[in-house]
Amino acid sequence: MSQQKIGYSRIVRTLVTRGHTIYGREKLVDVFAESGLELIDGYPPENPDIIALTKFLIEYSKLSPAAKLTLMILAKQYNVELPKAVWKEEKRFFKFG
Repeated sequence: MSQQKIGYSRIVRTLVTRGHTIYGREKLVDVFAESGLELIDGYPPENPDIIALTKFLIEYSKLSPAAKLTLMILAKQYNVELPKAVWKEEKRFFKFG
């Protein structure tokens, strides 16, 4: 498995645990559905698809500004590059200043 894929898998594992607690099961199931990842008997599957992992990260980042910040911090910790879509500014987030 590539370093990027391993990093993405580790990030997704953390986000699943965090997201389930913070955003609830229904929101997390929606994120999985949008990404194409299967949530069967926990996560992660043995050999997840890098495209599905990427889509999961993008969809998770859309949950809230805190979700996006968490994703950025985890990417820095695991030394992986995030998809450009994650860095795209969401217009729906309230801005200060």
